[in-house]
Amino acid sequence: MLNVMQNQPSSALDNSVTDPSQSDATKNMQFIEQLIEMIQYLLQQMQNQGGDDDAPPVGSKSSASPGSQPFSPDSAPQQAPQAPPAGAQGGQPSTQAPPPPPPVTSDAQQPSQPPAQPPAQPPAQPPAAPPVQQPAQASSVTPTQQTSGGDMTPQQIASTYHDQIMSASQATGVPPGILAGQIWQESKGIASTPGGGLMQLGDNEFQQNGGGDISNPADNIKAGANYMKSLSSQFGGNMEAALRAYNSGPNGVDLNNLNSTPAGTGDPTYVQKVMQAAQQSGLATT
Repeated sequence: MLNVMQNQPSSALDNSVTDPSQSDATKNMQFIEQLIEMIQYLLQQMQNQGGDDDAPPVGSKSSASPGSQPFSPDSAPQQAPQAPPAGAQGGQPSTQAPPPPPPVTSDAQQPSQPPAQPPAQPPAQPPAAPPVQQPAQASSVTPTQQTSGGDMTPQQIASTYHDQIMSASQATGVPPGILAGQIWQESKGIASTPGGGLMQLGDNEFQQNGGGDISNPADNIKAGANYMKSLSSQFGGNMEAALRAYNSGPNGVDLNNLNSTPAGTGDPTYVQKVMQAAQQSGLATT
């Protein structure tokens, strides 16, 4: 039997298998039909050999039985064509599905970023209101706040002219603090002040009460202290009345109201300013 199969030509089988014009279904049906025919043929040959051991070998010319069918190329089993790999020339496209594309995220699904916030601006500060100026009161003065430039404070006057003030006070009995307060009120401690120096004495008063050099602190303070001593004696030792007379003249004193100026001259607040500066000087006022 093997000899019979080996001696059969295979060109027809090969052509039918490799014929590209036939569809896969047609080729498969032909292959099955040919396979069935070949099996039937083999079974018939086996039966014939089993009944006649002396029969010539299969494949010889004399061994063919009258009723047997010779093997033909059309009866040869055909093999199903092998599909070429994907991508090969003339092959079938691959049946494997390509991987799905990655999901596309729409703009609506993207988390929205909050808009950038501009840096916070500090609240605008309203312009500062100008300080309210209180009207000056005749009954209240602050000597230390009225100095400016080269002016001295009552304390500086008491320190700068300490020896001259103490000498004039001891000679006349006028308290040193009152002399320091007068110097602050009259000249702010500037010895070269025009009109009468530290104590602002007129020429007549200066000459009558000691004289000398009106620009010299010692001569000026001594003459002023002598004049205050004379005025104090005129008003019974009343130093505040003497101050009013020193500023407004002996005829411009109202003992009932030392802030008044009956003669129309002088500063109504003079007495209070001198007494406050006297207290700030640190020297004795009585």
